[in-house]
Amino acid sequence: MQSFRRIQEIIHELSGIPLDSILLDSTADQLNLHELDMEEVVLEIEEALNVLVENEREIRTVRDLVDCVDKQLHVA
Repeated sequence: MQSFRRIQEIIHELSGIPLDSILLDSTADQLNLHELDMEEVVLEIEEALNVLVENEREIRTVRDLVDCVDKQLHVA
């Protein structure tokens, strides 16, 4: 969960959603993020954290995204 705060900040910066509304179990639908919004979020996360988010369509929640990123950061 080390990357949660940074991912939360990226989502906030790109969408304007208040930080306290971006929870681990939040879905894109709950955050009112459409497919293109999520692609932008993923691209920014990949660039900011130097990771590659594979199987983007399988990501359902912020937690899924955090887990994907954390796995790569622990391997590095």
